[in-house]
Amino acid sequence: MEHVAGPIHRVPLGFVAAYLVRGQDGEPPVLIDTGIPGRENVILAAARELAPATARTPIGHVLVTHCHTDHAGSLAAVVARTSARVHAHPLDAAVIRSGGPQPPAIPEPRLLRMLGPLFGRIGRAELEPAAVDVEVHDGSPMPGGLRAIHTPGHTPGHLSFFWPGDGGVLVVGDAASRMFGRLGLAVVNSDPATARRTFARLAELEFATACFGHGPVLRGRANAAFRRRVEHLAAR
Repeated sequence: MEHVAGPIHRVPLGFVAAYLVRGQDGEPPVLIDTGIPGRENVILAAARELAPATARTPIGHVLVTHCHTDHAGSLAAVVARTSARVHAHPLDAAVIRSGGPQPPAIPEPRLLRMLGPLFGRIGRAELEPAAVDVEVHDGSPMPGGLRAIHTPGHTPGHLSFFWPGDGGVLVVGDAASRMFGRLGLAVVNSDPATARRTFARLAELEFATACFGHGPVLRGRANAAFRRRVEHLAAR
């Protein structure tokens, strides 16, 4: 587990990451995403390191950035062992509740061309259905002192989460990627044009640190790096 800033910690789960936010006022941690199926033990072990000794459960809430199986694959298992409340956008909630079908996964033509089909298959893999307790909209206040931002394009109901401390920390899920250290769009998107507009909108925000579903944390004027990437994409 890697400390990011303030209450936020990164939990590596192979090629994808989840994030834990230390709870406020003695509350258990808040989890953002759950990785692929079978990662619940890793997540729960990390959560117990952050949870207060008096907490009735190691995780109080799960915030789902989107419905792809590499981000919600262990959701049902985590909920079964913690009774955590699940938060997701209405446009992705139906997929989470039913297990599918997944939104389209269109590979980016210039971004990791060879990996696009692979990530498309992973994202479209069967998802174990899970309950969604709270449907989240753009601007909704979230547990852990976070704020939700609707960031569609990768999926219709994709969410990012913003924490205002330490210059701002933005957990972008797959609204952006930093695979192999390269900042840009996700490898696949259900609506590539919307994904580009979302990336540009994120670049307008003020944040010092960016946390990704895929790739390492970007620290120090992270929004400036997003703005440079927007300029590069516009020039192509």
